[in-house]
Amino acid sequence: MIHPPSRPKSRGGARPDRPDRADRFDRPDRQERFERPERPLRPVPASRLRVWIVVAVMCFGFAGVLWKSARLQLILGDDLRALAEEQYLRKVTIQAPRGAILDAEGRELAVSLPAWSVFAEPRRIVDVEGTADLLAGAMGLSKRDLASRIDNKRAFVWIDRRVAPDVADRIRALDMPGIGLRKEWRRAWPNKTLASQVLGSVNIDGKGKGGVEGSYDERLTGRSTRLDALADNKGDRIAVVDDASDVFRLSALKGDEVVLTIDRPLQQATEEILDATRTTFRAKAAWAIVLDVKTGAIRAVAQSPAYNPNTGEGDRRNHAFSDAFEPASIFKVATFAAAIDASVLTPTDLIDCENGRYQLGQHTIHDTHRSGVISARDVFKESSNVGTLKIAARMSEEQFRGALDRFGFGRKTGTGFLDESPGRLPKGERWGHTRVSTVAFGYGLMVTSLQMASLVQAVANGGVRKQPYLVQRVQSADGAIVEEHVDDGGERIMRAESAATMLSIMESVIEEGGTGTMAAIPGIRVAGKTGTAEKVDPSTGRYSKEFHLSSFVGAAPADDPQVVALVIVDEPMGKVYGGQTAGPAWRAIVERALLLDQAPGAGNASLETAFTEVKSQSPARPATMVEAADGADTAAAAALGADKEDRRTLMPELRGQSARAALRTLHEQGADVVISGHGLVQVQDPAAGAIITGPVHLTLEVLP
Repeated sequence: MIHPPSRPKSRGGARPDRPDRADRFDRPDRQERFERPERPLRPVPASRLRVWIVVAVMCFGFAGVLWKSARLQLILGDDLRALAEEQYLRKVTIQAPRGAILDAEGRELAVSLPAWSVFAEPRRIVDVEGTADLLAGAMGLSKRDLASRIDNKRAFVWIDRRVAPDVADRIRALDMPGIGLRKEWRRAWPNKTLASQVLGSVNIDGKGKGGVEGSYDERLTGRSTRLDALADNKGDRIAVVDDASDVFRLSALKGDEVVLTIDRPLQQATEEILDATRTTFRAKAAWAIVLDVKTGAIRAVAQSPAYNPNTGEGDRRNHAFSDAFEPASIFKVATFAAAIDASVLTPTDLIDCENGRYQLGQHTIHDTHRSGVISARDVFKESSNVGTLKIAARMSEEQFRGALDRFGFGRKTGTGFLDESPGRLPKGERWGHTRVSTVAFGYGLMVTSLQMASLVQAVANGGVRKQPYLVQRVQSADGAIVEEHVDDGGERIMRAESAATMLSIMESVIEEGGTGTMAAIPGIRVAGKTGTAEKVDPSTGRYSKEFHLSSFVGAAPADDPQVVALVIVDEPMGKVYGGQTAGPAWRAIVERALLLDQAPGAGNASLETAFTEVKSQSPARPATMVEAADGADTAAAAALGADKEDRRTLMPELRGQSARAALRTLHEQGADVVISGHGLVQVQDPAAGAIITGPVHLTLEVLP
């Protein structure tokens, strides 16, 4: 085989004899040869196809994600946000505490303390029997009762409200599913029984019942607000998420404070005196009212037996405001004042008392003194029923009824308290001679203690009646005055000369031979009136010779009256006359009131001497004095012969008070104070009622 000679390769691998590409195409004979024939497209390799598919999918996916995100955020954003908040946010109602009730000097009489309430969510309870068993052990309740309460399909059930701190701690330690604690407010009365019937109480839901708590419930009740709280996957609240401004706003929602005219040291002394009086005479009850002559302010409203609103034990009825009774002889103040003001009687007028026996229709009127013709002043001094009805007969019926209406009988005095009684005057267009006569010496009508005290206040104030009032002012949590008593000058219900004459006649009762000598205060002029009413026996419907309502009402000092007081002793045993039972108690109460106004040694030597002379006759005072550290009260205790043991300082109840209020109270008692924390007092050492022997330690906690 013959091979053609090889052609040398040129540098770079090109053959030297190969024509240029341009030459090849320029040659006509070779042009057709080098034209590229049309060929079909070759298929894309599989690897490249997969790449394009992935890219397309990614683009479409990314576009879908963008569209979904845009839809969720721009179109459905608000709805989804609301749905999410429903799952992890809870709207919780936060109730601010009730406002405090304070005495005239700003000392707490009623406060609100934080407390825990136990609740159950039965739907979340897995083991009913086991849960009931644990609850019964921790709370001291019946297991059977607890099991019946939590074995249902309800969403929420209260187990116990405002439990003791140790019970709350035990429940918290058990950590049982479906059982929880909720913080509420517990009303507390730190002085226990002091002025309790005046203060009233609250029910389980914190609504006021009776007294100041009931009458001023709308003002005292704290406002509520709804705050956002985070919840866990079980729906339990774990944190409040509102900012600090909301918490601050909550403190401003606290109920208004009510400042009373009550003088706490005088109130305490009055209650102690009434307790001693009731015990001495084995009486069913005793109560008293003390008024300021010049202003009408009620400085004390006390009664025995007492009532403790913290426990609900005792007599909660406010007899001084709510009880209407036949006043008997103390009502002769109204009859004499009406006759004198009508210019039909003078103190020297002679009245025939018929030797203490007078026939009135089918009834015979008796006197304890068998007097004949005596002066009108002596008629009052001896408390003659016969002489009094003859004096009433000097007036027309219209004059007498008009005077009683002017004196305020038959209607409320205007204190604004829901439980105040209006009393009752006889009905009918005409009373007739018999009705006028019996009303003249205090039978056949119903009056209240406050109405009688208010009349004597007008007599002692020159004929001007000042509306009795118990609330001095209402102030908001920040101290702004919301309401305040305004002195309108009073109402003149009798001429000044008539009032002066009546006050002079009332002094005769304390003089030798009068019915109220046991109410006399040596060195102090006293004007008053005794009363001894026979009560109706409910079993017979007739007046009883066994059950009496004894009383004394008066003003002192008679030459410049400052204090009016009325004392009622219900059903005393043994001695029953008002001068014997209510008179000594009245004297002891007025002594204390005058001492608190001006302590011995402050320019009233006769008063100091008087108390020294009568201290042995005063009812014994209990061995403990909560207010012994008060300056005036300490002086009073010394004047009444209290020994050194009586004047030891006792620890007051301070829990729930602000640091400022607690410091003020302890400063008055001269105690050293050590404070930790901030907010309200939660823990105190020593406990309330213990004797203060060293520094007082207070632990504070902020409002929830």
